[in-house]
Amino acid sequence: MKTDKYTVSKICCGEKVSFQDTWTSWENNEKFPVAFLGDSTVDGNETTSWVKNEIGQDHQPPHAFTTYLQNLVRVYTGSNTARIYNAGFSGQTASWAYSNINSIFAGNYSDVKMIGIGFGINDRLGVTSIKDYESDFKRSIENIILWCFKNNIQPFLLTTQATVEPGSTDSSSYPYRTSESINSVANTVKKNLAKKYNIQLMDLNYYTSKLLSNNDTYSLKNIISQDHLHFKDKGHEFEAETIFAYFNPRVVVLDGKNKLKIDFTSQNIKSNVESDKVSFENSPINLWYGNNLFNNFIYYCKKDDMDTLLQDFLVFNLSNGLELYSMQIQVPKNPGYTLPSSEDEKPYVIFNDKKYVLKDTFIDSYFSTMNVNRPFLVDNLRFGLNKVKLYSGKFNRAASGGFYISRNFKNYSSRISIVQDTNGDISKQFLTPYKFQNYFEHKALFKLNIDSNISTSRTKFLVPVVDRADSGLALEFENGTVELIEYVRKSSCLDDVGNLKKLAYINTQSNSQESTKSIKIYVRINEASIEVYKELKSSPIITYNTHKEIIGSGIFANFIKLEYQCNGDYLILDTDILYSI
Repeated sequence: MKTDKYTVSKICCGEKVSFQDTWTSWENNEKFPVAFLGDSTVDGNETTSWVKNEIGQDHQPPHAFTTYLQNLVRVYTGSNTARIYNAGFSGQTASWAYSNINSIFAGNYSDVKMIGIGFGINDRLGVTSIKDYESDFKRSIENIILWCFKNNIQPFLLTTQATVEPGSTDSSSYPYRTSESINSVANTVKKNLAKKYNIQLMDLNYYTSKLLSNNDTYSLKNIISQDHLHFKDKGHEFEAETIFAYFNPRVVVLDGKNKLKIDFTSQNIKSNVESDKVSFENSPINLWYGNNLFNNFIYYCKKDDMDTLLQDFLVFNLSNGLELYSMQIQVPKNPGYTLPSSEDEKPYVIFNDKKYVLKDTFIDSYFSTMNVNRPFLVDNLRFGLNKVKLYSGKFNRAASGGFYISRNFKNYSSRISIVQDTNGDISKQFLTPYKFQNYFEHKALFKLNIDSNISTSRTKFLVPVVDRADSGLALEFENGTVELIEYVRKSSCLDDVGNLKKLAYINTQSNSQESTKSIKIYVRINEASIEVYKELKSSPIITYNTHKEIIGSGIFANFIKLEYQCNGDYLILDTDILYSI
C-alpha cells in the first residue's frame, strides 16, 4: 500500500483512539473488541489445551494471554461484554497477515475497534540479509497500519515477546534466528513506525525480558518452553498482566523502585470510604521515623457493622524481594467501646486472593493515645500484577492508615547516637536509620555498645527501646542499675522526655565508678516480652512481660538522654541488629 507525506501527516494529526478511550468504553459496558494480530506467540502455541487457530474462528485458547486479559478486563470494569480477539496464527509472518487481512477481520472479528500488531519472529527466517529483514518487515507492518486507518480501526504496535536465543541453532539456514536480531530489527522498526504515525506502542519485549532474566517468583522452565521461544501458561499470564497495565490507568507500576507508600492520598485508590472520613492530622500515624510519611488515616464510627471496602490497589511489580505491609492504627488503651472479639469483626487484607486478618488493629493497647501504628507484614509481592484490598470487617468502626511496600529488612550495624560536650557546647547527633521495621511482629535481637568517658555514678542516661511520636520505653543506666522505664515526650525535641515510670529493674553489681566503656547490653524484643541480657548464654537480667498488649512499633535506640554533662564528656552508642525474623 503506497503512502506519501500528506497521508502520513493526515494520519498523525487525525483523531486517535487511545488505551484510555478503550478502558472507559469497557467501563461503560461496551463490547469494544480489541484484537491482537500476530504469530504463534499470540496464538498460544505451547500453552495448556492449545488448538491451532484458523482464519474465521473465534479463537479463545484457555491459557493464551488474550483469554487471561479478557478475564482481567471484565473483572475490573464490571463489563460482561468486553471482548479481546485472538488473531494469532502459528508459523505466519507480517507479510502473510497483510495478504489475508480482509479475511482475518471478517465474520467473527468484523466489528473490531482496535488492533494490536505483533509479528517479527518468523519474519527473520528465510531472508538473506539484515537489510532485507528490516525492509520487508517494515513494509508489511506499515501496510497493516495503513489498512487499519483506511478501515476506521485504531492500530497500535507490540514489540515481540522475549525469547532465549543467544545464537542460531542452524546458522547456515537461519543466521538471524536470535533474540538480538528480533530486538535490533523488528522491535526497532515498530518503535520507529509508532513515532512516524503517532500511534501507541506496548513494549512487551521490555517487560518479558525482565520476566526471563530478573524475577524471583517463577522459574524459567515454568515460563518458556524447551524450544526457547514459546511462552507457557505462566508466561502468557504475565503478558496479560503487562497489557492490562497499559489499558488500566489505575495500575501502579513498580519498575526499579524499592519502596512505595499507597494510602488515602493515592490517585489510584478505589474505596467506599467517604472523603470527609479521612483525617489530615500530622502525627497520629507517625511512626517517629524522622518523617510524617503516613499523615492521613481513618478512624471513625460507621453507620452499621457491614463489611466495607476501605482501600483497593493494583500494583504491577518488576522488582524482587519486596514486601507488603499494612499500616494498622491501634486504638487507645481505654477506647470507650467494646473491642471486637472475633476475626470476622477485624479488618483484613485480601492480597492476591488470599485473606490476612489484621489482628492488632482493635486490641488492648499499651499506650493511652490512639496514634500507635503497627506494621503488619502481609506477604511478598509477586513479580507481575498484585491485587491489594483492605476491608473493615463486620464491626461498627473503621481504622486504617495505608500500605507500605519495601525491600526485605537487612541486618546491619549503625553508629546511631552521639552526645558530646566541648567547652560547654553540647552537640548531639541522633540518627534514625531503621525504617518501618516492626520489631514486635517478629523477634528481634539488638546489641548495644556504649563508648563513653562518663561514669554512671555521676550521671544517668536513657536509651530508648521503643520510641514513638509521643511516648516510649527506655533503658535507664545509673550507679550500676539498669531499669526499664516508660516515658512521655514533652515536645517535638527528640530527647525532651519526662514523666518517667519504672517498669522493671536490676542491679548489675558492677563498679559504679567505671566508665560506660565496659557496658554491653543485649535486648531481645517480641510480642510478649522485652528481655535484657548482659550475656546471651546467661539468663536475662530483666524480663518484662507485656501480657501481649501491643507496645507499638517504633525506633530502637535513636537518641540518648543524659541528665547532665561536663566539659569534655562524650557518649557514643553503636547498635547492632543481630537478627530480625
